[in-house]
Amino acid sequence: MRKVLKNVIVLNTIIQSIVIIPIFSAAQNGNNKKNIHFQTNQSSSANSYNISGINIISNLPDSEFVGTAPSQYSDVRTNLVFESGVRTTLQSLINEKYSNTFKQNGSLLQWAINDLSVGSDSTTDGIINHTKLSIDIYKSDSNSLLIGKYDTLIISTDSNADFGLSIAVALNGAYEKSGTILNTSVTNTISSSVQKKEVVKLQNMAAKILTDTSYKTGVFVSFNEFKNDAPSITQFFTSFDTASHNILINQLDKDDEMQLVQNVWGIASNNELYVYVDGQLYPIEKNGTGFYLSKYIDFTKRTNQAVYWRNKIGNFQGDTNPFNDNHVYRVPLSGSSSIKTEALRIDMQTGKLTY
Repeated sequence: MRKVLKNVIVLNTIIQSIVIIPIFSAAQNGNNKKNIHFQTNQSSSANSYNISGINIISNLPDSEFVGTAPSQYSDVRTNLVFESGVRTTLQSLINEKYSNTFKQNGSLLQWAINDLSVGSDSTTDGIINHTKLSIDIYKSDSNSLLIGKYDTLIISTDSNADFGLSIAVALNGAYEKSGTILNTSVTNTISSSVQKKEVVKLQNMAAKILTDTSYKTGVFVSFNEFKNDAPSITQFFTSFDTASHNILINQLDKDDEMQLVQNVWGIASNNELYVYVDGQLYPIEKNGTGFYLSKYIDFTKRTNQAVYWRNKIGNFQGDTNPFNDNHVYRVPLSGSSSIKTEALRIDMQTGKLTY
């Protein structure tokens, strides 16, 4: 029997779905893990597209981890992963699902996966599930021509979310859009051709903060300072506003008077990194080619133990655990939407928290 998504809002035109069976395995130590496993049938699409194949390129910061869901333990999340890797898993899925539709004389495409996020947030009133997918579509020959972009967001309130199914639905939308672009011959309206190696985004790896093994202590007043590991304020002090419960970042002025730092992106202290958002400090750490909130890193692998926060902040707040659910930060699922979910990482293009 075909499974369907329940209570779903799809913010894009989606055509087909396939049957997915997720497999759950709980680790004895560290965060639980839920592998997103695909069992496929071939496409029965009535549409005929001039595609000879699709090659997957992953531009995601982590090769396996794509989101979180609640676990049976308080303050702990289940990590949603592709145990065989995002690129390998999606490539196998595409090949198995669409190989019967590929045409020998068609166009070879490259899909650059720029964003793939799934998750379930039940620490608010009710359950919000999301699946977010963003792809750059390239026509591949001697070079690669960007012919289109595909972005979709699926939101549901189903208590038994099947993220494998929702990912497959999102990918099918990308397949339909790719084929439509080729069939309507709008293949040169977005960009000039680029070398194939340029399809893989390398700008993040140029950030010094991603290659440094130790971090300079100080205050980053901008995201660029953070990326360059170049805090412009090297001596600082934290205080606590009892009225607003905000953390204040201060420095000494030329007269040795304490002065509030007005623009703070984050801080570094004793090789620990923190992002400063809405008056609070959140521990972050490098994971893959990006930075994630340490709360969502398996505690057996976590490198930022938030010693600075526990000593300087927690004592003021009466809370010495920065990784519990009192310290969840939520961001809108789309634009200024009132529907929010837990932020997991830093967007390395904007410097803002994202999911």
